[in-house]
Amino acid sequence: MKRRKTTVRERYAYVMALLVILVLLLPFIREWLQERREKQGLYTVVYVTDGDTLIIRKGETEEDLRLIGIDAPEKDTEEGQLSRKYLQDLLQGKEITLQYGIEEKDKYGRSLAYVWLKEELVNEKILRDGYAQPLIISPNDAYRVTFEAAYHEAVQQKRGLWAEK
Repeated sequence: MKRRKTTVRERYAYVMALLVILVLLLPFIREWLQERREKQGLYTVVYVTDGDTLIIRKGETEEDLRLIGIDAPEKDTEEGQLSRKYLQDLLQGKEITLQYGIEEKDKYGRSLAYVWLKEELVNEKILRDGYAQPLIISPNDAYRVTFEAAYHEAVQQKRGLWAEK
């Protein structure tokens, strides 16, 4: 049986129908993403483990949290201690909002999230101030371009760990 070729007009109508559906769904998608961010609520930073890991509390529940998209030096190094101190000064005892990644846990069972302090994305701030480097692992790569730009800016401006000693 021979398939009938579609005309340009039919293909155009098909593409337009898909665009209309997408435009109609966009407000629902945006609302879903916003609800996902807001449903997380406020968490309190109980302890800063190192430059990219926290212990957070919501109510009576505590959990380990790994910041998505950054990699700070190991805490047993001088640079690691500087990175940890920076994050501690920034977040210790403060209330944060979480934006969980598509993949919500790492292989160690820690939650994976982007951390917001008021309206500021902490993961980006750490990179921009020079206390970590990007570590982008798919599928949690929503801020890849932002994180890489922040890191390169810190290196060029010799901020944080990239400052000349």
